[in-house]
Amino acid sequence: MLLSRFPRKAVLLATFLFLVTGAMGFFGTSWLKAHDIQALLRTVAGSLSGLSPLLLFMAIFLNNAIKALAISLGGIIFGILPAFFVVTNGFLLGFVIHYADSPMLAIAALVPHGVIEIPAVLLAAGAGLSLGARLWSRVAGNRSVSISDGFTYAVRVYVVVVVPALLVAAAIEAFITPWVIQSLGVQPGT
Repeated sequence: MLLSRFPRKAVLLATFLFLVTGAMGFFGTSWLKAHDIQALLRTVAGSLSGLSPLLLFMAIFLNNAIKALAISLGGIIFGILPAFFVVTNGFLLGFVIHYADSPMLAIAALVPHGVIEIPAVLLAAGAGLSLGARLWSRVAGNRSVSISDGFTYAVRVYVVVVVPALLVAAAIEAFITPWVIQSLGVQPGT
């Protein structure tokens, strides 16, 4: 029932932006200094690799939950924050997959939790974009549009749908993904 009145156009827009910029990141990044960005990604991954699975789970969940809340409610700034988040994350994901040491490693590391995390984040972004559209509508003179209803709905979607999905995704990423990578025998550079 909660998602039955969800702004599908906003979620579709977020998904479209994510996919297009993901393709741009994958195919159109030859101008970037790939080795510099790869070194940065390795540094970030290295800083997380020393954490216990429980601490890794908590770090991943808190990072994603805070960002999802920011993009849900940050839509109040005319939808700019959720649009920026979706565009930059799509681009970065495409880039990371393209320049991964191993395509199998990228797939093994991203798919298990990504099938849950990405839709949850896109729902949060859709709520933020919808909130931004409500604000634009009010600025344009449509007084019948309720910003507070959009805000309340964004919070409800975040609490009821996004947070539980991000909990599951973080658990998969922290506890299952390392096992998947190990069981496939995939090592960086192969």
